[in-house]
Formats: sequence, structure tokens, C-alpha cells
Amino acid sequence: MHEQLALFDDASADLEIADLEGLLVAGAALVQRGAEARLSIVVRQSWRVAAIVEALELRGLPGEEVQTFDSHVAVRTPFHRSLLPLTARWSRGSSKLPPADWRLTPARVRLWALATGRTDPSGYLLGLSRTDDGLCWSAAGTALAVAGVAGTLLGPRAGGPAYRIVGQRRSRRLLAMVGPAPAQAPSGAWPSEPNT
Repeated sequence: MHEQLALFDDASADLEIADLEGLLVAGAALVQRGAEARLSIVVRQSWRVAAIVEALELRGLPGEEVQTFDSHVAVRTPFHRSLLPLTARWSRGSSKLPPADWRLTPARVRLWALATGRTDPSGYLLGLSRTDDGLCWSAAGTALAVAGVAGTLLGPRAGGPAYRIVGQRRSRRLLAMVGPAPAQAPSGAWPSEPNT
């Protein structure tokens, strides 16, 4: 018998705009307009749209589903002042990069999983954006290791870019961080209790 870490609890979590950094590491983009900014992320499944819109609304931001120019689906916020600090923290010239002091919290890992998480035959994958700088990928890997869920980076030719989380201890830690699966998530989209 093992003891589950109670890191994520919907009822008691202190939800904040900074949690949206979990979407940024998953490939979300920020666009600034004056003293406001908008966050948007392209997703592949409708359940992800619903879960991300709900997560945004819990943080006081309305979210909407929009079609992209290449017929994909994106979730975006309106332009809002509360997103401006994220833009300042994550912008390095024309690149998007986590700040040096960036850390993963359970809420950030949950949002990352909502946007890009999926199982594969060897473990659980947390996807990254193909268009992000390799430094962003490296920072994500460092943050995962500090959070106790170190992963292996898979490049685009190996089914990534993504970090693969394997092993019972890390898998349990990841499950404790992300909390229960959204009701609409299909089988294989969310971390599960590893077989003992």
C-alpha cells in the first residue's frame, strides 16, 4: 500500500493567473496590445477545449473556442490586463522562454496535461510546441525534475516534442499533481495509477 500525495485539491486550490504558465510551456502564445495581452493555444480534441475554457473561467478569464487559419481549433482569452505580467516574464526578445525562477506547481502541471498530455506504451507524455525554442524545452525539463517528475525529452522524430514520464514513483507523483481527470477526458488522456 502506498500513500498518495495530496497536492491537488480543486476545492482548496489557490487558483491564479500565473497558473496559466502551464499552458505556455505546452505551446500557448501571448500577444500584447497596449497594456493588455491575450493568451491562445491550439488543441487537438474538443474535450481539451472544454477543460481549458473551464480552467480559464475559474481564474476569472472568459475563454472561447476559435478556428485557426489552418482549420485547427484554438482556445483564447480576450485581451486583458491580468495577462500582461505573464507576457513580461515569458518574453525574451521575439522568443518565449520561462523566467529563470520558473517552477512547476500542481496547477501548472494540470494545465499542461489538459493541453497536451497523453499516454503512450511506455509512460505519460507532456507535449511541447514544435515552434518553441529548445531553451524552452530544456527549462521545462529542469522544472519537471525539480518537481519530482523528471522526464525524458523526446524529439519530433520520436513522437515529440514531449517529456515522457516513466516509473511508478514518478507516475504516482504526476498523478498526485494533476489530480482527477476531467469528466470529459477519454481513456488514455490522463495519468493513471501505475500497475504494481
